[in-house]
Amino acid sequence: MIGPRPVAVALIFSAQKISPSIEVDIITFMSSATNIHRVRMIVFGDVQVVGFRFSCIEVARGLGLTGWVRNNPDGSVEIAAEGEREKLENLISWAKKGPPFAKVAKIQFDWEEGTGEFSGFDVRY
Repeated sequence: MIGPRPVAVALIFSAQKISPSIEVDIITFMSSATNIHRVRMIVFGDVQVVGFRFSCIEVARGLGLTGWVRNNPDGSVEIAAEGEREKLENLISWAKKGPPFAKVAKIQFDWEEGTGEFSGFDVRY
């Protein structure tokens, strides 16, 4: 099965032969056609040594998302996730509370274009 990324690359290559301005339209079309979005989050508070990363993995996998989660040196937890926007919004809602022993003080997140580069959801170190 050919995934969204190889198809997009092939279409962009063809579009460049026709007109460089078509490239942006094809990228926009492919993002909406595949319905893949990305959210990057940083979660602040008492979020390390409370099972946050492993709970995040369970939630993200349960939602069918791909990406990663990691602890940052400043005590925060960083998450990059891709999938359908509604499912990503569910992950954001979960991250605002976290697992039972976490005390989330605040969360920052940004939406980005999905790339389809992840094959699962894992911990990064």
